[in-house]
Amino acid sequence: MKKNYNTLQNTSEGWKVLQVQGYAALIDDLSFFVYKRTDGFWSVTDMTTGSTAGLAKTRKGAIKIASDRISEAGYEKCTELRKNLLSWLVSHNIIDGELNQPYKEM
Repeated sequence: MKKNYNTLQNTSEGWKVLQVQGYAALIDDLSFFVYKRTDGFWSVTDMTTGSTAGLAKTRKGAIKIASDRISEAGYEKCTELRKNLLSWLVSHNIIDGELNQPYKEM
């Protein structure tokens, strides 16, 4: 089901929170959402930090790229990177906490 999610967009004025419509995705027990950007590319985006994990011309392609990157790095490394990025974003006053609630499958 399509929902609203928050992501980050780099603008000439700095980082801004942008709300987009997308679909929740769970990849290796990590929460993401998938949405089509205004440039026509599909983005797999981290729920917590708004960072892009995969980008491609198709939704399936973006999910595959993200999944391959996550598998290659490993779950522990991905959660460490997420934690460090979240701390950095908060310490630089870009966001004040998690951008979205983590996705849980029913």
